Amino acid sequence: GGHGCGNNCLFYTGARVSNFSWQNKFIGREDRAFLLTFNSPMDRSSVDENLKIEPPLPGKISWSGLTLAYTLKTPAPYGEIYQVTLDNARDRFATEAEEGKVMQPFVGKFRSRDRALAYIGSQGEENGRLVLYNWTQQQKTILTPDNLIVFDFEPYPQSDRLLFSAADRDSGVDSIRTLQLYTVTTGLNNPKSKNFLPQLKLILDNQKYQNNKFDLSQDGKTIVVQRINRQQPADFGLWAIAENQPPQLISDSPGGDFLLTPDSQTIAVAQGEGIALLPLQPDSDPLDFLPQFGQVLSFAPDGSGAAMINYNTDKPNLIYTRSLFYVNNQGKQTELLNIEGSILDCQFNPSATQLYCWLTKVEKTTEYKEKPYLATGSYTHLRAHETVVRISY
Repeated sequence: GGHGCGNNCLFYTGARVSNFSWQNKFIGREDRAFLLTFNSPMDRSSVDENLKIEPPLPGKISWSGLTLAYTLKTPAPYGEIYQVTLDNARDRFATEAEEGKVMQPFVGKFRSRDRALAYIGSQGEENGRLVLYNWTQQQKTILTPDNLIVFDFEPYPQSDRLLFSAADRDSGVDSIRTLQLYTVTTGLNNPKSKNFLPQLKLILDNQKYQNNKFDLSQDGKTIVVQRINRQQPADFGLWAIAENQPPQLISDSPGGDFLLTPDSQTIAVAQGEGIALLPLQPDSDPLDFLPQFGQVLSFAPDGSGAAMINYNTDKPNLIYTRSLFYVNNQGKQTELLNIEGSILDCQFNPSATQLYCWLTKVEKTTEYKEKPYLATGSYTHLRAHETVVRISY
């Protein structure tokens, strides 16, 4: 939609924006381009010069016929209301010699998602429950009931739901063996969320199988779960749950830690002395095998590479160290650091330019201690921020 052309005209028949693809929408990190479609050919340079976004979002303009595409360089920061304006742009006149008419001024609006944080509470009524804190609205909501104790969770792509594993609070020492998978709604980015009540749904029960680690695909359409048959512990493998489908066994070969790839089609699983890349179809042969790595920590969101750990078991002089590698999608390997401590976790930022890691440093005192710290850096250099977190255990 657009605004009128001032007090001097009652009916405007000239060039105007006929469609803006993000009008009144909530956008997230996966939304990287909007389209402006005009009702007649435009003087493109006058549009390019006069298009404004507030707050600014750096990007690149490209054209196809009557449609302008604006592609963001990086995802839009969350918790903002954006305004797109176009004033003084001209249509393209039939002959090159004459200047086109000024088009009807345009104003469009869209929002980025609320800034929000989900966590497992540790105190009081929050203890063991999933809690959502919405920074943008300054609002806190406990999402899960008191009778469940939550072990792990992952957000769906739109952040409208969380997938989590939980056990009954009264299951005591058996809780880790009685995990079930659920989803719960968050109320985020929903205009009707004023009277929001979290909706809980059971996804996978624990009747026949023990459910261990799980991972949610980047498109939110597939869940992979490591399961053990309660009656026959040798029946141990990875199961995939597609949307509204029963679980399907995809691999019964013994495997360790695993992670779905960003294209949501393949799973990277630790097998023996390496990482196997398996398709999500049952009984498929591995697509690839990376023998020197023991764990995949994280994939870049765009699939350009992964952070992996080499436990250096083949190097006698480095046997008590771990190495962090960046492996790109062409197979090129870059060692980022080698430490005596632990590499607990690493995550890429949304634009896949930085890696944030949770590491530990071994303290050479009378007793063995590992002190956690945060490190951040690009793929060529990782910088430790030891002052960010000071925790001993």
